[in-house]
Amino acid sequence: MADGGLLWIEETRTAVERAGNTARAEAEFNELKDAAETIDDVLPKLAELRTAADAGRGVWWFGLDTYESLLADLATIEHSLDDRNRDLDTRGLRTVTRRLVRLEAPLRESVMAIWREYVSSRAGGAVDLQELMQVLSGADGIADVAKELRAALGRLGRLERNLPDANALELLDEVDSLLESLERRLPESVKEFVSVAARGGASLEMLDSEVRQWLVDNGAAHNFKVVPGRPQGGRRG
Repeated sequence: MADGGLLWIEETRTAVERAGNTARAEAEFNELKDAAETIDDVLPKLAELRTAADAGRGVWWFGLDTYESLLADLATIEHSLDDRNRDLDTRGLRTVTRRLVRLEAPLRESVMAIWREYVSSRAGGAVDLQELMQVLSGADGIADVAKELRAALGRLGRLERNLPDANALELLDEVDSLLESLERRLPESVKEFVSVAARGGASLEMLDSEVRQWLVDNGAAHNFKVVPGRPQGGRRG
């Protein structure tokens, strides 16, 4: 009778232990499933950011904090998954997945902000000349460059709203080259006059002999008219 009682107790203990193991395994499976779904969602976004950072590394992107603690936590979780004799660190897994999700948004914001600043530093001068290029679009000798530059800036404006890639950097180089070509063909006095006139009106004193002659010689004089009113910019005596 005593032996039978001990056997029943042992069988009960084994059954309870197996049931506990099954419940733990099911809980770990659910934790892994939830983590996998979260990571599957955020990983492509992080990969996209990495591609953008690689495109600008050493040029406009010099990195942020290395997130060493997050990398250490990831290594710990990886080790627990590899060790079949070790219980899964479910709390650590949840923490890591939450940190990965929280990491993506500020990292994207940082990359985009630095990229836009870089674009402005490279192409800001060309953007300022858009009104000028429109006014001089029919001028002899610069119409071709002005047209190409306006088209390039239109593409750049769209690219600036997205993460950069190699094509975006090539487009910046193209804008630089076209801008240099345009400025070589355009006297400073003409550029100043047209820019001010396009923004609301230039003073008559800005229309000096050099500017007037250039406009006539390049077939652009018909793009301007004289109207009464106080000019918005330009040289004043």
